[in-house]
Amino acid sequence: MNARMKRHGLFSSYFQAAHSRSVTALLFAMSFLILYGGYRKISGETLARWVYGPLIAEPAVKLMRLCFPEQHISVIGNYVIGNGSSLEIVRGCDGAGFLFLALAAIVATGGCWQHLMLGFISAAALVYALNEARIVALYVALQCAPSWFNSLHTVVFPGLFVLLGILGYLAWSARPSQAP
Repeated sequence: MNARMKRHGLFSSYFQAAHSRSVTALLFAMSFLILYGGYRKISGETLARWVYGPLIAEPAVKLMRLCFPEQHISVIGNYVIGNGSSLEIVRGCDGAGFLFLALAAIVATGGCWQHLMLGFISAAALVYALNEARIVALYVALQCAPSWFNSLHTVVFPGLFVLLGILGYLAWSARPSQAP
């Protein structure tokens, strides 16, 4: 093989790798935009009635009652109310954005359908568990350290979600993706 052929082979593999990265990035972006766009089409009232109250606030309050049985904590619609504090669950408080990022990364990475399903289910479980814990912690902050609420809500928990999401993605992507 002469030097010209070697250079051509080197450039060919470079362009193939660049093309593959571009396709992966495009697949990630399109997946995220489709998921988020569909989510944005759902009205806030529908989400409050069918998701935020029964699937997010009520399980969080059950967990709070286990941790703080002496406090009277209740759910009214998409609000967690107790001891003079109220926490409203709204769009963005449901972990959907983080879930959509994780799902888009999984789709862009690809693999056999069993591996993808493991990723989807694991991502949903991780985001849901983290979000429920976050809501409990935010309620505790409102009760015990109100000055911490904004920092926890806007910096600490989003950063923690990103870090744990990356670790979860790395753990999932390290598993073999071939069908058994």
